[in-house]
Amino acid sequence: MNTTTMQELPGCDFCKQEGRDPVEPAEYDAKTILGPHAYMCQEHFEKYGTPLGTKLVLPTKHADETIAKADEICQQCGRNCPEKSWNKTEGRFRLLNKPDTVWLMLETGSTCDEAMDIG
Repeated sequence: MNTTTMQELPGCDFCKQEGRDPVEPAEYDAKTILGPHAYMCQEHFEKYGTPLGTKLVLPTKHADETIAKADEICQQCGRNCPEKSWNKTEGRFRLLNKPDTVWLMLETGSTCDEAMDIG
């Protein structure tokens, strides 16, 4: 699944349809098991989403120290993920406080997103 950075996340189409207030921000723009694409929050993506789509992320501004720690994970991994990939924009930062998950990722040859699923 590709990742795209957006200045603002749209509302989840399923939350809107259910009349939820507040509407959850969409984390995915993906094809659904019902057929069409939709903006979906995490909950609705787990119910209705397919891997055909895009992960939506907000631009992140990390401190230099945080970026340096995340760069260490990338250096250990050695995959050289594209700068706009989810692994570079989000995944590696989520792993910073999970040393066991980083170790597991490196031992199994997983990517950041796979490590989040197994860790």
